[in-house]
Amino acid sequence: MQVMLWVGSLALAADPLVTTGAADSSLRQAATGAGRPESSFTPTAWADLVGGPVAVFGAGAWTPCAGPSATLAQLTLAIEGAEGALGYGDLEKARFEIAEADRLAGCQSADPPATLLARWHLARGAVGHAASFAQARALDPSIRWNASWSGDGAAALDAPAPAKVGVAFHGWPTALRVDGGEPGAELIPGLHLVRWDATAGLLTVPDEPMDVVLTPTFPVVGPTDLADPAIRDGIAALLLVRFGAGTRVFLADGDEAWATTAGRTDWTPLRKVRRSPLIPVGLAIAGPALAGAGVSFALAQSARSDVTRAADDMAAATTTPEFDAARARYGDGTDRFQTFNALTVATGAVAVAGAGLFCVGLAQGEIVVRTALSPVGGSVDLVVRR
Repeated sequence: MQVMLWVGSLALAADPLVTTGAADSSLRQAATGAGRPESSFTPTAWADLVGGPVAVFGAGAWTPCAGPSATLAQLTLAIEGAEGALGYGDLEKARFEIAEADRLAGCQSADPPATLLARWHLARGAVGHAASFAQARALDPSIRWNASWSGDGAAALDAPAPAKVGVAFHGWPTALRVDGGEPGAELIPGLHLVRWDATAGLLTVPDEPMDVVLTPTFPVVGPTDLADPAIRDGIAALLLVRFGAGTRVFLADGDEAWATTAGRTDWTPLRKVRRSPLIPVGLAIAGPALAGAGVSFALAQSARSDVTRAADDMAAATTTPEFDAARARYGDGTDRFQTFNALTVATGAVAVAGAGLFCVGLAQGEIVVRTALSPVGGSVDLVVRR
């Protein structure tokens, strides 16, 4: 992305926060990461940023198609009308036809042949658009001035072409085409036909670098990988359009939060505050263990009651069979008591250990994590403070 030096800012009561996920969690993550109150942000949903008109930064201009799509036959007819008017010296008629050709060229539903676009530019040059001569020659090096036309266009057509200037397109268009071909990093100053998907228009390129933000091409679903330079480049251009150069902007998706300046591609990852992993681990251990200890304790007490009753029955027995039955219940109850009592002790110990981990986690407090961009792509979480 070219360095954007255009000056401008949008005064806001609070810094804008672009949310690509749940608004509440995104706002909370940004506020926590930046160490600021939630009231210091103005949330804006990502979906509200996309779908706007094309924006141009620099001295150039974008003229969108203002009507229905035009056919190649319509454009050819207008160009031929301009050429015919130039042939019999009717400059006013030629200018009218060129104005119509300009409108039709900017609404083409398919790529016109380079030779036809060259004829269009040659006729434009003949009616006073001098920059079009160089474009005509670039599109069709074999094109020649029509000797039947008035004026000395031959010299202008053969003059050295002006230096190309950098034109950066930002966005995610499908099959972006400029003058019927793949766009290069530089274009000749003048008027160019730009098409993508079902959109067309005319781009006026000045004699200095410019940036073109294809806002309608941004997806309605928010970005998911801010570690991707191409994604950050596109977002930076979009934020420039929406908030103005130099505005501090935050972006959060509920789990991550970033800060940047509209128009720039460098991003500052904000800290993420997470609780210690010992807290959920301790709860996961202590909870079931405590429940198990409670059940074991209840069963042990039931067995103890059975032992007490069996001992009373043994003491009150008056016959041998009554004594033997009571003694059997006494032995069974004693075995169950010892088993459940041991389980109570064991599960209680596990519950105490889990509670200990939980308390250690609480004592650690917040773990502050900063997400850093990896030089090989993706990101990595680094614990920087406890």
